[in-house]
Amino acid sequence: VTLWQGKMFVADWCEPEHGLAVRACGRVLEHPFQMTTGRALMAHHPELVPDDRSVHACLRQVRTAGVAITENIGNSGIFAVAAPVFDGGGQATLSLGCSTSLFQMDQAAKTRLAHAVQAMAEEMGRAMHPSHQHAGEPQC
Repeated sequence: VTLWQGKMFVADWCEPEHGLAVRACGRVLEHPFQMTTGRALMAHHPELVPDDRSVHACLRQVRTAGVAITENIGNSGIFAVAAPVFDGGGQATLSLGCSTSLFQMDQAAKTRLAHAVQAMAEEMGRAMHPSHQHAGEPQC
């Protein structure tokens, strides 16, 4: 998910193997707080946050944890995690998310998935910052 003209939209996505599909590429998220990717990005863009104490409290937790997590929303049986991607100027410009079935997911598996998503988001952020490039590597 990324920002464009004050709106969040899905920049890219993959069809999941489980039944809960994320919105198709290019779709504007009308209610970004309902998705982990939306929460991960909103947590770093206060101008996008509605005046709602519970939303503010949730987004503070997301900022502290470094990831947004939702589990079994609406009895979906889905675990989802997202992390912000920071550009070279320190702005959260994207969020990277992953969702999977809760079937056979214990706490250790959830923690591993959250760490993997966070690590990939950090790697993407480093790739966007030219000073972190090694000599001879192409810049993104």
